Amino acid sequence: MTTFIEFIERHAQERPLDKALSAPDGGVSITWEQFNRRTDEIAGALVKEGVRKGDRIGILDHNTIDAVEASVGAVKAGAIAVPLNWRLAGPELGAILASFGPRMVFSSAGLRPLLDEANAGVGAQVIELGTGGYAAWRNAGAGVAIEKPSNDPALPVCIMYTSGSTGAPKGVVFPNSAFSTVLPGVVQDEGIAADSVLLQVLPLFHIGGFAWLASAFIAGSESVLLPAAAPDSILQAVETYGVTHLCVVSTLLGLLIQEYRRNPTDTTTLSMIQCGGSPIPDAHLREAARIFGASFVTLYGLSEAGGLVANQILTPAMIDAGLDEQRLLSAGTAVGGVEVAIRDLDTGEDLPANADGEIVTRTTGGMSGYWNEPAKTAEVLSADGWLRTGDVGSLDEDGFLFIKSRVKDMIISGGENIYPAEIENVLVAHPGISAAAVVGVPHPKWGESPVAFITLHHGAVVTDEEAIAWCRERLASYKRPQAVFVADDLPRLGGGKVDRPALRAQAGSTFAVSAAADAVR
Repeated sequence: MTTFIEFIERHAQERPLDKALSAPDGGVSITWEQFNRRTDEIAGALVKEGVRKGDRIGILDHNTIDAVEASVGAVKAGAIAVPLNWRLAGPELGAILASFGPRMVFSSAGLRPLLDEANAGVGAQVIELGTGGYAAWRNAGAGVAIEKPSNDPALPVCIMYTSGSTGAPKGVVFPNSAFSTVLPGVVQDEGIAADSVLLQVLPLFHIGGFAWLASAFIAGSESVLLPAAAPDSILQAVETYGVTHLCVVSTLLGLLIQEYRRNPTDTTTLSMIQCGGSPIPDAHLREAARIFGASFVTLYGLSEAGGLVANQILTPAMIDAGLDEQRLLSAGTAVGGVEVAIRDLDTGEDLPANADGEIVTRTTGGMSGYWNEPAKTAEVLSADGWLRTGDVGSLDEDGFLFIKSRVKDMIISGGENIYPAEIENVLVAHPGISAAAVVGVPHPKWGESPVAFITLHHGAVVTDEEAIAWCRERLASYKRPQAVFVADDLPRLGGGKVDRPALRAQAGSTFAVSAAADAVR
């Protein structure tokens, strides 16, 4: 097994002058030789500060060269890198710091006030990135003897905290194997090579972002680091840097389409766009393929499984040829080194093809457990390695996986199971609707009823009545939303996923069931 640290060292030896990291913000690039040397210096400086194997090092910064170097330098020193969510409020971040007990935290100057508030009760040492003092501190690590990091598959190298969408954030511990067993095969399948240019849009505190960065480490590709996932910045970076591979959450794809309509850019270098986080609406997939002319990787993954469980590669020709709509909605088949099964939500028994149940998976590329939470680990990870995902889906006869919803997102109305993704897919097929999110709201008669939040394409006008009528023609009566709210934007969690608890709270206080709606049911 080759670790991502060993891949970096190999590239520095074999192609020292090739670009490793580039940052549009400042127009800076560094080579593989520079990257390897500077991360060695950071590791030496950490050792000089007394950092020992297994110490936790926090990194609070956007997607910057400094943040990437600090993360890799921490691992080289034998410590555990902990990328931190800069979108959190001070008390939220403080609870996470207290959870993992950092020996030290790297922070950008702009995020220092947030860190100081969060760190008040923790007292971790702080190193401020991007300053002359930081450069001098790093340079002082040159020549300090550091022990080569172990390539033991079980060695913890990173902790990432979940978004908290299903409760308090938990620290997901990733060992060496998480980035060194399944991921190299995926990199090869997706055509990521030394001459590829990967755009880093997802934040480093998200497993999708860290795994995408590790993909570039494995292949020796150039990573272009964007500090924020603004659609206009993404399209401009694709044009400026000749980006070949892009990884975004599915909800961002609709925003990219909308931005391209307003301001077309040259995206001809794009060969592949990887989308995950939620099922991709059929309408978005077809239009994006037409606009960008790239192949698409639709995938399913979660933090605890290392970010990737199943995928499929769809070429523009496959999409244009009218591939079965159901297959387009699939997340694909299990990637190499990963097993997938569907189990009954109540009994835990394996279910046959096309039956809905909880998705479970077993992989060498996943977590070893939650940080300091053995009881919560045991709830989701069995002794023989099967992970309960908390997601509802099905497998067809050919092994293609279809995602329906999270167990907690599934709406049960009058005894019927309703999957938000199905309604959302119908809504975004409307020519005026750019994005949709559906949640279940308590109903005095049916237990729950679906409520939709939508955003519109630029210049479009769609009323709530029109959206409901659109669904009435395409969905069973019990599935159609009983109310629709038109919003400027949808609230999102750290990784870009829709913040459904926030929407439930908003809808729950305003939703009233009409007599007409009762009569239809």
